[in-house]
Amino acid sequence: MRGGRLEDMNIPELPDNIADLVLARQEQDAIFIDWISGLNEAWLDQPFTFTSGLSSLKGMTYKGTHASTLTHLFNHQTHHRGQVHAALTILGIREPHALDILIKGLMDA
Repeated sequence: MRGGRLEDMNIPELPDNIADLVLARQEQDAIFIDWISGLNEAWLDQPFTFTSGLSSLKGMTYKGTHASTLTHLFNHQTHHRGQVHAALTILGIREPHALDILIKGLMDA
């Protein structure tokens, strides 16, 4: 599925174990990469409107472009990596290197 509507992106159910979660994440990343590789500048510049259904933001409408929405999508993952890091730290568990993109890139090189 190269390119297309943001609304057509499907987010799968979370697996029950870490091995399946890693596999599901790799599969989802491949879908994102394939989808994004089919986008073009004209599509990225198009307007995008979203009305929140979250209880704290219910009814609030965001207006931007496809590009700004995608920037938010990928930047928001940083927020969740920070949450995982904080939770592991509180539990006294050393975080995996994979949480740090720069270190992971150095290790994969």
